[in-house]
Amino acid sequence: MAKNKQKKPKNRKVLKIVLVILLVIIGIVGGISATLVASVLKTVPQLEDIKFSPKLATSVYDRNGDLIQRLYTENRIWISIDEIPQQMQEAIIAIEDKNFPRHHGVDPVAILRSAFLNIKYGNLTAYGGSTITQQLAKNAFLTQEKRLTRKIKEAIWAIQIERGYTKAEILETYLNEIWFGHGTYGVEAASYLYFGKSVRNLSLEEMAMIAGVTNNPGLFSPRYNMEAAKKRRDLVLRRMYEENYITEEVYQETITKPIVLKIEKKDNRKTASYFIDQVIQYLLGKFDVDTVYGGGLKVYTTLDLNYQRIAEDTLIGNLPDGGVDKNGLNQPQGALITLDPTTGEILAVVGGRGQDKLNRAYQAYRQPGSAFKPFIYATALSQGYTPSSIFVDEPVEYRMPSGELWSVRNYHLDFKGPMTLRYALEMSINVVAVKLLDQVGISNVVNTIQNVGISSLVTSGAKNDKGLAPLALGALTKGVSLVQMAAAYGTFANQGIYCEPYFITRIEDPYGKVIEQNHVKPRTALDEKVAYVLTDMLEGVVTDGTAKQANIGRPQAGKTGTTDNYYDAWYVGYTPDLVTAIWVGEDLPSDMVYNGIRYGSWDCARIWGSYVGQITEGTEAIDFQRPEGIVDLKICTKSGLIAESYCPEESVHNELYIRGTEPKTVCTIHDPQTTTKNRNLISLDDDWGLDIVELEPEPVSEPEEKSTNLLDTLLGIFGGGSKSSTNKDPKLDERSPETPVQSSNITEPSTDEETSKSAPTTIEIEAPSKTEEDQEPQNGTTPVKIGVEETTPSKTSDDPDYLVTVEICVDSDKLATPACPASKIHRIKFFRGTEPTEECDVHGGIQ
Repeated sequence: MAKNKQKKPKNRKVLKIVLVILLVIIGIVGGISATLVASVLKTVPQLEDIKFSPKLATSVYDRNGDLIQRLYTENRIWISIDEIPQQMQEAIIAIEDKNFPRHHGVDPVAILRSAFLNIKYGNLTAYGGSTITQQLAKNAFLTQEKRLTRKIKEAIWAIQIERGYTKAEILETYLNEIWFGHGTYGVEAASYLYFGKSVRNLSLEEMAMIAGVTNNPGLFSPRYNMEAAKKRRDLVLRRMYEENYITEEVYQETITKPIVLKIEKKDNRKTASYFIDQVIQYLLGKFDVDTVYGGGLKVYTTLDLNYQRIAEDTLIGNLPDGGVDKNGLNQPQGALITLDPTTGEILAVVGGRGQDKLNRAYQAYRQPGSAFKPFIYATALSQGYTPSSIFVDEPVEYRMPSGELWSVRNYHLDFKGPMTLRYALEMSINVVAVKLLDQVGISNVVNTIQNVGISSLVTSGAKNDKGLAPLALGALTKGVSLVQMAAAYGTFANQGIYCEPYFITRIEDPYGKVIEQNHVKPRTALDEKVAYVLTDMLEGVVTDGTAKQANIGRPQAGKTGTTDNYYDAWYVGYTPDLVTAIWVGEDLPSDMVYNGIRYGSWDCARIWGSYVGQITEGTEAIDFQRPEGIVDLKICTKSGLIAESYCPEESVHNELYIRGTEPKTVCTIHDPQTTTKNRNLISLDDDWGLDIVELEPEPVSEPEEKSTNLLDTLLGIFGGGSKSSTNKDPKLDERSPETPVQSSNITEPSTDEETSKSAPTTIEIEAPSKTEEDQEPQNGTTPVKIGVEETTPSKTSDDPDYLVTVEICVDSDKLATPACPASKIHRIKFFRGTEPTEECDVHGGIQ
């Protein structure tokens, strides 16, 4: 008993000590806690200060409402709670905060449970007891540091948030705020990231997978670890079953389904990358960086994603491999732009191969070559010239301001004599373009070019574009951009109305309020009749001229352009509702020859035909709208005058005229022909005798003295011709009594004051037959002495005057070219005037 009595005082003493220690500890902890709480309470927000402003991605859409790309620092797309499926909400609640509907911001039970588990496993941060509201407070207003003060702040902020917002508002904000990995925030952006569709269209297993990622995207993202992602998804489904959100049957069925993710592109090239860069620069010019990348703007553009994909595949897929330059870029580069000529809306833009940021459709200025010639012809039509006006393609020199003589050269270094303006444009004859420019006036052509939207001409200074070579042959000082050329040609397609190009239709804020809206900006640049007749002439470039590779079998027009050094190749073509311009060249200008094959405008025309053929497939072909005041007239292309019954069928052409400019005179070159046999082809090895030949009489310059009987014909052959044609070449002397031949050897360029605005009189001289070669510009300035006799067929000393000898390619029965194999070339005699004039188109050659 005594021992027990002695122990009780000792036990009481120990107990008192323990109690004192506990009280001290509690006091210390309480004091620290009170201090912490007091300091935190100083930062407690007022209800009106709790406003959520998450960074939202700016979305860029095409003309059909399809998403092109998002711009963001945080990839987030806001979606209202009403649009988020109920099962998506339940999946998040089940795995993150099952008591969310019932607590007031903080869940004490969850906090105690997490504390117990952390102590049990010896890791104070392994399990968290934060509610959805606390997580929202942390993500929206606090830092991610793991400190006790932050946890206290988080709880206080959560309570305040619960006071100021409804459960639905809190859940909506949370579902749009939370991180889902790979730079993506919110369930809508996560749905597109993982499954390529809106959260509205997700299946149950897809919703469960997304809900499972939130705990640790670095661990549970299926793009990192598919097995871990599936286990986490199945845990979410089990929690949904335990919380009675789904039945056991649904749970068992869903966990057996695989995770099928959106297929990621293996090609690093992004669709419309140059266009998006252009949109970004536009937006940064109007808004600050935070608004562009975090303001949730909705940008609606004119781009057509279907056109864009076809444009990129077609252009880049058809560029040759010229190796890599010093900047690591593949050469040559190419650019393409398509727009609607009736509105100016940009429908497709390719600025290069996708390896850099230089948008060559907008930012590069290059030499246009012969693609610039239509502006001269448009000016001429407005002054009264017509498609059948006759010009002579011949050697001509101009004295330049420096005193140097400039010899104008054609692509093939030849001259074809008299021809219509239609033929000259179709075959891109340089001499005629220069002569025409000299007659219509340089300043007038400059005005036309500026009226159709080209603003890059240099019109002052020691080196400028107000000269014959820059404007006629496209050798500009600065160059021209692809978008300017497309819009300018759009004026031809749109009845003379120029529409300023644009690519953004409207911009909205995240709530749908329109911030900016753009509209069509049209203005009259050309007379509609001039535009229509010019378009008709440019249609001939496609059907009969240098752009046959672009023909897609529907109404279309266009013009090729290759610079004389082969540094730049162009084709600008259009239908009534689409204009597409294509350029190919090296960034550091260089001759484009790859694997021994020259690259030029004919390749651009081929690419154009392939691309436009695809985007117009299945659509109804429409024709160019014909305005009032256009006259149809059958004319003879040899004289440019009204065709009469005796004109050869191949020379008769139905031509268009602006009313009042049509010819009033009937062709006087051709007279009734005697029907006779005619052996035109004479082998050099044959003995030719008159007794087996019947001759067709040659027309002479004075019709009233011309004889059509056989006797006079024979006298003409053996006697040197009739009295009216003695010692004359009939071809050079058959001309209209009204007009002299337009010909010169050395010419002083006309000044604008000296230029006549009236229509030229027509020259009645036989025009050559068309060739199928691409007559492209030669911008050289070295004088070349080429006489007319060099282009006429050769004559041996033993040949009579009525015979000529020419070299023929037997594969085509046409004039041989340097590209024809020597074994295929035969020297053949013809009656003068019956020899072929078309060059061989079988063996390629330079086009």
